[in-house]
Amino acid sequence: MKILILAACVAVSAAFIPGERPACNADNVEGGSILLAHENYCQLFYACNGDQQSFPMSCPDGFLFTYANGLANCLLPSDDQVTCVNWPCTQLDVGNRFPDTCCGKYWQCVSPGQYEQRTCPNGQRFNALTENCDFN
Repeated sequence: MKILILAACVAVSAAFIPGERPACNADNVEGGSILLAHENYCQLFYACNGDQQSFPMSCPDGFLFTYANGLANCLLPSDDQVTCVNWPCTQLDVGNRFPDTCCGKYWQCVSPGQYEQRTCPNGQRFNALTENCDFN
């Protein structure tokens, strides 16, 4: 029983926790629009206009939005510049899983800064709380 409780605590502590939705502000949108990382999904991002309104956008299939100093673009996950703001992928994060916009898929940190898209077995969906595929 103690092992089961410990396993549940570890699973909860390792669960994906989305960041806060970014806000457009006057400092960021002077001179046109700006792109901001989505709080849950690395395939999505926001475009801000001069009126400080944000509009959700998506990367082409198989690409991830990268947001870093001087870079805001959709890149292939194999690109060494991919940095998903809300998906940590350092040496300590290898094996962590993150939600895909499609419920039957997820992304896994396979090495520092490298993500691979994976598919759940038939009939299962990715559960971001447990970072596993299940019949939820």
